[in-house]
Amino acid sequence: RPVRRRRLRLTWRGSASAVAGSTGDAVNGEPAGAASPTVIDVAELVPCARHIHPAELTAGDLLFDTSGRLHPITDTTAMHGGNAISALLDDGHRVWLWNAEPIIAVLARETPPSVTFYERVFDPLDSAGWAAGDPRVIDIVTDTAVWEPDDGNPIAWAVDQLGRHGTLEASSSPPFTTHTWYSHTGVDFARSGATVDTSAHLSGFTPAEAEAIGARITAPPRRTPTPAPEASLMRAPVLAASRGRAPGGLIR
Repeated sequence: RPVRRRRLRLTWRGSASAVAGSTGDAVNGEPAGAASPTVIDVAELVPCARHIHPAELTAGDLLFDTSGRLHPITDTTAMHGGNAISALLDDGHRVWLWNAEPIIAVLARETPPSVTFYERVFDPLDSAGWAAGDPRVIDIVTDTAVWEPDDGNPIAWAVDQLGRHGTLEASSSPPFTTHTWYSHTGVDFARSGATVDTSAHLSGFTPAEAEAIGARITAPPRRTPTPAPEASLMRAPVLAASRGRAPGGLIR
């Protein structure tokens, strides 16, 4: 009796396949119109996996091959004006990566990503200062959150940190960079209605991660789709055509 085998397809988003130097989509020869595969972001699963532009890679960083194994980079070379990056791996193989889109790699970085929050509290009773546009600062609070590998993906972690502090207003428009900061101004009623200005600054993130953080923060909120009303099981009554008598005695 023949045994039926199921074929599974796994797509790694973000160019997880370094050897192919592309987005890492496996081509399994499915017929046209087949159901789209489940998309898994490797950076959400592998500790220390980061989003990065190939031009930012340095010796010591690790790339995934098509089987998911990691290979250290021993040397990188920019080609075609920096549009293509050649990376020499520890096993002697060389891979070529197009710099148009970010890839996923494990980075050997000494400085971990962090978000520093600066909070300034303004005196609500300083009417002269408010009138001059320079109210007196009565308190300054600084807090730094440092990412750890156990925190998961640095992009999602940073977005969560910014959301907790309410700092969701970007200082610039796209493209977002590592110099983009995020702010929020509110009122602290526990301090007699003092105005509190909070700004958040990124550090240790790759430019690719900074772009993704800004895109998520400024993205419009997703609307929950309204479920379609269930179709009624009752049929509408079918009205029979009236049979009247037309002039001249004909039945219509």
